This record gives sequence, C-alpha cells and structure tokens, in this order.
Amino acid sequence: MIILSSVDTKGIAAAVGQAKAAGIPIISVDTISEGGVNASVTSDNVQAGRIAGEYLVKRLNGKGNIAVLDGPPVSAVTDRIAGFKEALKTAPGIKIVANQNGNGNRETSLAKMETILQANGKGQIDAVFAINF
Repeated sequence: MIILSSVDTKGIAAAVGQAKAAGIPIISVDTISEGGVNASVTSDNVQAGRIAGEYLVKRLNGKGNIAVLDGPPVSAVTDRIAGFKEALKTAPGIKIVANQNGNGNRETSLAKMETILQANGKGQIDAVFAINF
C-alpha cells in the first residue's frame, strides 16, 4: 500500500498508474491525486477557508486590507483559497491587496511577505491569510 500527499497532483499520475497496474493500492491524503487512486482522505478545505475568512471579516469589522500567502496549486490549497474568498464576498470593505505563492517554503514565504510589507507601507496590511507552510 502507498499512502501519499502529493505536491504535484498531475505530475504524480504516471507513478500512481504504474503502482496501480502492479496491484498496489494507493491512498491519497488531503489532495486529490490523478492517476486513479483507490481512495482519498481529505478535509473540507473549502469550509476551512470559509471559516478563516469569516473570522477575519468579523475581526476586521468588515473592512481592511488582507495579504494572502498561498502554496502550490494542489486541491487542498486551491479549495481553501476558494472558501476564503467566498467568505470575503460578504464584506466589500475588505480587499486582498497582495496574493503571493510561497511554494510551501518558509524562506520563500518570508521573502514574499517582506516584499508585500515594503510595497504596502507601515500599517497598510490589516491581516494575513497564509496556508501550507
């Protein structure tokens, strides 16, 4: 049995197909990997993003500037961002002023956040939504 959580859900498809052809069961965790996995175990990432967005809407009283640091474009990340943005639609006074991909790497994310803060000036970012680090 292979249990995987892929950072490249499309790129792993050939390997998943080979393992499946060899009769090895494949279970994907927290991402939907291509290639014909036997089962997937995932959290509701849309709901998780929505909960985070609703929290920030409440904390910011419906207005403010948010920076988003996301990660590799896998289902867990894209779903969480979708839920987050869905929640922000209820607060037109909240703006996403920066959206950067930290590539799941702390050093890259730190550099991206430093750039965001420098570009927006002191006190211009009211909240940060960062995932997958």
